[in-house]
Amino acid sequence: ERTGARAEAAAPDVLEADETAFSDWFQRTFLQSGLLHISHGPVLVSSICSMFLTAFVLLWLAHIRRLDGGDWLYRYAWASPTRLFEAYGAPGSPQRGLAIALELVLLWLAGERIHGIASLAQATAHALQQRNDAVRFARKHQPTICKKVSDEALSVKGAMTAVDECVRCFDFALELSDVRWAVLREPTLIAYLCALKLLLLALLLLAAPLAGQLGASGWSVLDPMVPLCLGLCLAGPLVSLLLKAAAANREVVQQREHLRQATDAAVALAASLGNAADDVEYVQLRIKSCEALQRSCLHWPGGRSLGMAEPVLLICLLAAACALGFTSVGEN
Repeated sequence: ERTGARAEAAAPDVLEADETAFSDWFQRTFLQSGLLHISHGPVLVSSICSMFLTAFVLLWLAHIRRLDGGDWLYRYAWASPTRLFEAYGAPGSPQRGLAIALELVLLWLAGERIHGIASLAQATAHALQQRNDAVRFARKHQPTICKKVSDEALSVKGAMTAVDECVRCFDFALELSDVRWAVLREPTLIAYLCALKLLLLALLLLAAPLAGQLGASGWSVLDPMVPLCLGLCLAGPLVSLLLKAAAANREVVQQREHLRQATDAAVALAASLGNAADDVEYVQLRIKSCEALQRSCLHWPGGRSLGMAEPVLLICLLAAACALGFTSVGEN
């Protein structure tokens, strides 16, 4: 805190003679703050937790749930002991060893893919956390836009220079995270859509028997726990990612509103001085404040800005699927 106080006290004023003095100081201060880096500790912790969760889910789907009295196995009634014996072979036979080895390879491949997708979401979430920290730093160390001076025209010009400096500071603070998001947004969108499809499929499979639509059809043999558990493995990292993205966009929107209010105050202050001024400068100042930081929000590849709709939709689907899953377990 003392370092931040010294840096804030050493911030230069925005001068028309040197229009980049403040942004040069901001760049040096931002680089010295270490906010460009991501701590490896939280990344490793989240990766290990995701690894254990994925392993437990796959083992539960394949073996552990067989020990709970058979409530989860009514969809596998077609697999008689004779057919299982034919598939796995006799105990101690090469066929049994090969079948077990293939099953372990299948579980490992599935777990590796699921963990890879979850790790992608976790890495993106940590990159967005760095973006949030950078935005907060830029908002804390931004130039003063509305400053009372003796000359009206100088006040408006100074406000225009301050807006330009503020935009330069934010562009520099968000440059690295913009590059990261440009690389990660398409894989993130694919992972998000996959999670939505898995949860929606589980929800439909769980809800259809309650509505009496499947009955004796072939769809009734599909196990809804498989897409539900896979979606559960992806939902946690994706919700964290989407919440941080929404928070970053909210910070940018608040900063844009602050710029508009500050420029309006600067215009009102200049008008209150009673001196003649060029109306063109007022218009230019308002245009600058309205156009500032328009490209600083996070967007999907299609151009839609990220908000709270994405995590809320994912959480609602997950909650509904889990509720129906527990309901179906109670009925079985």
